[in-house]
Formats: sequence, C-alpha cells, structure tokens
Amino acid sequence: MEVILRDHVEKLGRRGEIVKVSDGYARNYLLPRKLALLATEGNKKHVERERKIMESREADEKSGAEAIAARLASIDITIARRVGDTEQLYGSVTAADITDYLKGKGFEIDRRKLILPGDRAAEGEGRQRGRRDARRLIDVAADVGAKAPDFTLTNQDRTPVTLGEELKKGPVVLAFFPAAFSGTCTKEMCTFRDTMSELNRLSANVIGVSTDTFFALKAWADAQRLEFPLLSDYNKTVIRQYGVVNPDMIGLKDIAKRAKALAKL
Repeated sequence: MEVILRDHVEKLGRRGEIVKVSDGYARNYLLPRKLALLATEGNKKHVERERKIMESREADEKSGAEAIAARLASIDITIARRVGDTEQLYGSVTAADITDYLKGKGFEIDRRKLILPGDRAAEGEGRQRGRRDARRLIDVAADVGAKAPDFTLTNQDRTPVTLGEELKKGPVVLAFFPAAFSGTCTKEMCTFRDTMSELNRLSANVIGVSTDTFFALKAWADAQRLEFPLLSDYNKTVIRQYGVVNPDMIGLKDIAKRAKALAKL
C-alpha cells in the first residue's frame, strides 16, 4: 500500500514522502495515529499544504532557539551541592535546577528540552523527538571543564588567529559550521551577528570555524556583513581536535559538524 507521510517516521521517511508499506502496518499503525494518509491526489495536495505550514513554523522556532543558544553560550552555571570527606556528591543537579537558575537570568526554557550529559534516557528520548521534529529540540551537551585545545587558523582576511590570544580578551564562543552560503549556516551566523552587542556586554566574542577556504569565507562574510572572525580549517586539523567531524554529509567528506563550544581561561 502507498501512503503519504504526515510526519517524520523513524526508519521509514520524512513528512511529505510517499512510501510503500504493508497493508497491516498502514491500517493498524500509520493511519490510526494520523502519521500518514492514503496516497490519493487529493491527499497529496493536503499533505503538501501541511508540509509548507510546518516548515514555516519550524523555521520560526529554530530562529528563536538559535537566538537563545547564542545568548546561553556565554553563561556559566554554578550550582552548589554538598560533598562528603571522600568527595562523594550528595544529591544531584537536575534539569529543573538548571532551568530555575536560567529563569533567574531571564531565560524561559522548557526543562523537558534540556538534555544533560550522561542522561542516557533523556538523550534517547531527545534523539527520538529530534528525528521526528529536529528543529523543536535543543540538545545541550558539553564536556564541562575540559581544556580547549589551542590552535591557529587563518581568518577570512587571511590573518592568523590564535585561540589562546583571543581568550586573553575574554570568553570565546567557537561556532563550528558545515558550509558557508548554506541556508542554515547563514541563519545561524546572522543570529550571532544580530546578538553581538549582547554578547559583547558579557565580554564574549564569537569565532566561526569551517573547512571552507578563506576565499569563500570572505565572500560570505561580506555578503552577510559578518564582522567576527571566520576561520578556515581547510586541512581539518581543528575539527578533529574538537571531535566535530562529520564523515559524510550528502557526499561532502570530513566537514565540520554544527557545534558550539565555550572556551575561557
């Protein structure tokens, strides 16, 4: 039986795709749960309208989430907990503790969308929700306290930039991104551009890193009025140091994953 998916279904397809499934799977699971419709001409048009509406809504939500993420990147969270003589921790730091702390800083974040490092159950749930609707979930994970590897790369103006020297000026948000001129990366970097004054008030700076050439980064920076450093990791040394290598993205081999890291002295 051919059906049109109304939502992303793991291991089957994405919203708007026409897929072949068994009659039983369609009638007993997909259709009753409103995850799909029979592949008639009328339903194809209906699902296409739904898809456009959802994509517009998701783009708005993603833009808002990126703006929050840019502001969050410069905030340190310290939550006190009692420890014993053997340094055993009594109690734990929960998502509720963190969202309450952030609320006091002016951030309203749904704690169900906060994934803590080591919370495997939450990570599993987050991945499942992320596959169904990736733009609605902010997956927060960090190697807290790890030393940021130092490096020197060339920026869009062909000037060497060393992380250690930049850190002397204040905290640095390292924003790794896959490719200049792509729609999602452009929105992300423009979000940093538009919130730069707020980041500067926190004494934080932004450095973008990708495997693009500095020629491409220069053209992109000029087109989008990006005045912060965009570094060319053309030889892919730094993305390997930071463990943010995407081995294959639609045929592009070993480029940067979309990731952010806060580095400070």
